Amino acid sequence: MARINSKKKGGKNENVLAHAFQEWTGYEFARVPSSGGLRWKRTLDTTGDIMVADNEHIHKFPFSVETKFHESVDSWKLLRGQKSKLREFWEQAKADGVRGKKIPIVFFRYNGLPKSFWYVIIAYDLYRNIKDLMFFENGFFNYDNEFVIFPSTDLFETPYDILFKHFNRYKRNYVNSLGNNTDGKD
Repeated sequence: MARINSKKKGGKNENVLAHAFQEWTGYEFARVPSSGGLRWKRTLDTTGDIMVADNEHIHKFPFSVETKFHESVDSWKLLRGQKSKLREFWEQAKADGVRGKKIPIVFFRYNGLPKSFWYVIIAYDLYRNIKDLMFFENGFFNYDNEFVIFPSTDLFETPYDILFKHFNRYKRNYVNSLGNNTDGKD
């Protein structure tokens, strides 16, 4: 069996997710140049792996989107409190979110899942803000009240405009809390 180029596989995953976000929000999305590799440039508009592609909506979109596609994901390690790729994904998304003053969100998938299906990781606090607006048909996993993991279908089946005002309210509070945590007050 031929080995799949991981960069090509990751790029394809990002393009599919960009299309899913475009369908969900109505905004045009694109991969971040160098697949998120512009973190060193300190530009707010290039956090994560996909971004809104038009100037009118780029600052309105509240998320820094990280996406991962791996052969397998070690979710059982997370359940056992061991070092996990899922925790690494979340830490990377949080760092990008802080830098871009956006809400971190992770979409991950592994081999064998349908092409347009991901698991989503969001902060537990954000989940608490939107849980009554969404139907979590397939359940969710709460890790230590820090983050929640659930199927992307549950998010994408909820109209974006219903969630948008809640996302923005959460984003304002999130950004304000970042300011409070960076000035020496904890």
